[in-house]
Amino acid sequence: MGDNATKHTAVQLFDTSFSAANLKSTYVQSFYFLGLPLAGYSNPADDFEEQRKEGDEYMVEINDDLKERFGFEAGAYTRSLFSST
Repeated sequence: MGDNATKHTAVQLFDTSFSAANLKSTYVQSFYFLGLPLAGYSNPADDFEEQRKEGDEYMVEINDDLKERFGFEAGAYTRSLFSST
């Protein structure tokens, strides 16, 4: 089993103008790596649709909190892992 302490839980990407000398960015993209099963489920396949729904609701809530905290005009939360399209 791998050492989870060395794995990324989030990644942020900024536009090319962002640097140590310029801490302002026009574009930011973040990836959050969440795992299954969620608390209360025995494995990822255990009521997968309910786990997906709970995970989506959590990410929408976090997206709203980040928009408020950092003054974003719009969020762009997408469900890339769970989307069927």
